[in-house]
Amino acid sequence: MVIQRIHPDAAPPDAIRLTESEAFLVQRQFLWDYSPKSDVWAIRIGPALTGGTAAATGLIINNLYRRFLRLGHQGRFASYAPVTVASGLAAAGLHYFLVMKDIVLEKPYCVVCLETRSTSLQVAAGFLYPLILCPFSALRLAHGYQTYPVPRMWDDWGEVTRLWKKFSRPSIPLFTFLFFANAIVGLSLPYFQAKNMEKVAETTQKVVERFDQRLADATLAPSKEPRLLRESKRYVPSS
Repeated sequence: MVIQRIHPDAAPPDAIRLTESEAFLVQRQFLWDYSPKSDVWAIRIGPALTGGTAAATGLIINNLYRRFLRLGHQGRFASYAPVTVASGLAAAGLHYFLVMKDIVLEKPYCVVCLETRSTSLQVAAGFLYPLILCPFSALRLAHGYQTYPVPRMWDDWGEVTRLWKKFSRPSIPLFTFLFFANAIVGLSLPYFQAKNMEKVAETTQKVVERFDQRLADATLAPSKEPRLLRESKRYVPSS
């Protein structure tokens, strides 16, 4: 790779010392420019995939409760912004900084622990957050726009809970699917990202070895006059 993690006492005098944030930016730029792109696909699209999965989950759950409560076009931005957009950004950011960063910097890590962390973050941001927020947001909007007979939340929590159960129970199979979709994305991405890093490290090592070999061959080879010098000697004009 373009950077190497070593103990400060073992660093050569001319080594360029980087902070963790600087090293991550350098490594990320190297991977972004790396070719072929197929070797680093999981790293390139990882945050977008986690964010997209979370946003799609929030969109589906939000649409579900809006349809149940007959909201139509009422309060569309007020319900989509804090659920779909926020859920997608949270999932992408959490994966980027708390999962992928450790992989890109090649920190010593436990693979199972990293996959567990990634799965937990994805399920929390991509599934639990919209699952909790969407129904109560839709119930408040339904009460405000009077599209469905919903009592004020603070006045009758029992009725609000009954409505939540009424609308949620038929959608349990859908919620189960969305849960596993987020869990699979969170579980599989660290594995493929680690595989990408192994592939890049292997390819980079081969390039360095070929370069060192050519440098050694050039050093040991007998010196030869450059072709231009030989030709200039051959065609010296007579006086």
